[in-house]
Amino acid sequence: MIKHQIILEGSALWSYDYEIAETGDRYISFSLIGGIPHHHKGDIVLADGGIITITGDENIKIPLSSIREIYLGFDEVYKNIYVKNFGIFWQPLRIQYYITTNRLATIYLVVDYGGMFNKNNKWYETITNILS
Repeated sequence: MIKHQIILEGSALWSYDYEIAETGDRYISFSLIGGIPHHHKGDIVLADGGIITITGDENIKIPLSSIREIYLGFDEVYKNIYVKNFGIFWQPLRIQYYITTNRLATIYLVVDYGGMFNKNNKWYETITNILS
């Protein structure tokens, strides 16, 4: 078995796009108390083998080769009105990847959230550098 070197690791709060969409604007009141919209939590690792692994209440593996899009910011699903201060201090990391040849999954990540800031920017920069 090949042992991969860890490039980044941290704790993750995350949701699939459909989970955020189903919860919808109920997050607006949630944001007033400083909550982070998420449905899952666990640990996240980026290894030099080109795989993002999330373990916790649900386990997923995302080969970097399967990523269709990586985006740092709010959008029509994960809105800035869902977070305290309207996202002035941080933005979610959206990763859209192929589960199969014709089937996509989209997750929204908040990595190492510390009350006001997170490490999404570092993850975004590292992954985009590897992909380029």
